Amino acid sequence: MLCSLDHNVSQLIAYFRFDRLLGNHLIQTFSPCSLVTALSWLSFWFELDAIPARVSLLITSLLILVTQFSGLKADMPPVAYVKAVDIWMAGCMIFVFSALAEFVLVKIIYAKTEDLNHLIIGPNTHVSRETNEHGCKGKAPSPTEEEEPTSTSGSSLSTGSIGTISARSTPLVTPSAISPILVHMLLN
Repeated sequence: MLCSLDHNVSQLIAYFRFDRLLGNHLIQTFSPCSLVTALSWLSFWFELDAIPARVSLLITSLLILVTQFSGLKADMPPVAYVKAVDIWMAGCMIFVFSALAEFVLVKIIYAKTEDLNHLIIGPNTHVSRETNEHGCKGKAPSPTEEEEPTSTSGSSLSTGSIGTISARSTPLVTPSAISPILVHMLLN
């Protein structure tokens, strides 16, 4: 068929603008995931010996995120590419899992330093974090009414910048010293 340039052709031009409403995703997905992730970070302020509280908080947070992610995947149509909400949910789960992994790692390192303390200076030792009159760590603790010195030559041994060792039951390596110990263990 031949087309001639002398006839008019009717034409309809339409412009469509689509906007995604983010309010539903903010309320249903992003805000709850952010709050659960921030709630899991409260486990960093728990004592190291509060194992049931810390583990139950972190595992519950992780299960909440997995359940929310499963429900979100069921509500959306399946696609062959990764969506931004998938990356968000994966990031939240990684943060919570990292908090759990950090707890396990610190607990293992702390147990190893406890064993190291028992090998080096014995099971009944204490490190004083008090300072002497010169501002240096290592002041010998004064015995109280309930506590008697255990040696006749003096109640403490000076260990330099670590502190004073006396007859009590607190570890030589404290949780605040775990980071340098971890770096040393990884480098050697």
